[in-house]
Amino acid sequence: MNNCRFVAVLILLCGTGFAGLAHAVKWEELSTEQQAALSQYEARWSDLDTSRQKRLALGAQRWLSLDAGQREQLLTRYDRWQRLPPERRELLKRRLEEFRQLTPQQQRRMRQQLERFKGLTPAQRHRLRERFRSMPAEDRARALERMKRRANSPGMRDSDWRELDRRDATDMRVPDRARDSLQ
Repeated sequence: MNNCRFVAVLILLCGTGFAGLAHAVKWEELSTEQQAALSQYEARWSDLDTSRQKRLALGAQRWLSLDAGQREQLLTRYDRWQRLPPERRELLKRRLEEFRQLTPQQQRRMRQQLERFKGLTPAQRHRLRERFRSMPAEDRARALERMKRRANSPGMRDSDWRELDRRDATDMRVPDRARDSLQ
């Protein structure tokens, strides 16, 4: 396996898991398995800054906890990430940071909405995307504002939102067939 690719995946696995620890991670404190996974860093381990040591150690720990299928899936996702244009990666990083700024309730709601979207057939997802892309900019902005309101009001029932969506669709003068699809 390509060592650079492996280490990059380790870093991605890390997140911020060691943020609360104040001391550097000594090479000897790592498990034998972590040391093996991070062997290319052994000679310069003490020269790495503390946060980098912690991220690498946590990444190695997470990597070692994965089964072969999960590792392969992670490497595939990492390769796909590497092939993205830099501007797309930056956009995704910003969106992830915005997501992390949401409250746990808002994050849960966003995950539920994503699961609902994934539950649609490919044709339904395509129609939904096309309908959104074909909206005039003003209507698209209103639709995004509705989505933000939903994310910020997790206590409302779906039936309440459908009623508000119907009103908004009428206000935006959406063609009848698009309005009907909201019902």
